Amino acid sequence: MMDDFNFRDGDALAKGTPMEISKRPRFKIYKGSTALKHPTRKEQRYSQERQKLITSGILVDHPSIADLLLFTCEYEANSASMAAGVICGGGNFSGPEKWFESHSGEAFNEWLKKRL
Repeated sequence: MMDDFNFRDGDALAKGTPMEISKRPRFKIYKGSTALKHPTRKEQRYSQERQKLITSGILVDHPSIADLLLFTCEYEANSASMAAGVICGGGNFSGPEKWFESHSGEAFNEWLKKRL
């Protein structure tokens, strides 16, 4: 079983885990995680993927927090960066540096280096 990781951007909080140990593993976001409803970053790199998730009902309006979306089921992204981009609505940053292990607080990229 893989360790769990957290990603936070503003009020959005997502939990997830890598799908395998590899240089660029796919990344699973857990049901119940939240995403920003209105992207705050200029670059909206994953806007098409976000729209696909909204259209399919995987991301829905949060029932009690107007500025958030809610994952209704698990979602598998192609990478930790894609997972982070879907949550925050874009941005050009390294997802492996922004996901942190739930217990130790270790960044995903450092955690992964120890296992490759």
